[in-house]
Amino acid sequence: MKIFLTMNHYAVPLYLVENYGGWTNRKLVTFYERFARTVFEHWGQYIDYFLPFNEINAGYFSPYNGVGLVKEKDKSYNQSLVFQSLHHQFIASAQTIKIARELSPKSQSGCMVACFCYYPLTSSPEDNLKVVRDEEIHQWFAVDILANGHYPSYMDRFFRENDIHLKMEEGDEALLKEICL
Repeated sequence: MKIFLTMNHYAVPLYLVENYGGWTNRKLVTFYERFARTVFEHWGQYIDYFLPFNEINAGYFSPYNGVGLVKEKDKSYNQSLVFQSLHHQFIASAQTIKIARELSPKSQSGCMVACFCYYPLTSSPEDNLKVVRDEEIHQWFAVDILANGHYPSYMDRFFRENDIHLKMEEGDEALLKEICL
């Protein structure tokens, strides 16, 4: 028998949403590290496989559930806050993998995204390119970051075109790269 643990299934405790603003707040990375350390200290010897976050890209298409963002009445979600929150989850995921390697070296980690089928409105090249770009943002960027250890170049373009500026702390890029080795 093998144990597969999903540590977070895109749910943010209401207390963390109301008191810290959900994953917009970098403090949640520290809270999640403490949670991960507790899990692996107590049950690490039993865990064969684990996901730090199930459907980590849910923060993009379902920001309330995925990253704990609350939408103000009649307003859309702030994309900068969505992607900053996702960045914090990527860092928490990387820290979790690092903790597991220390405390439960036999366990193996993975990442999972919610994957949907996209179809172009017409057969035009423009509609087909739109589908590719939508898939990049909705699905593939999370896998690219977690599997390759860095933000893909198409996200640089997306961030630039949408005036999104992530706040990264020193060591974030190195940590993402480290978990891929």
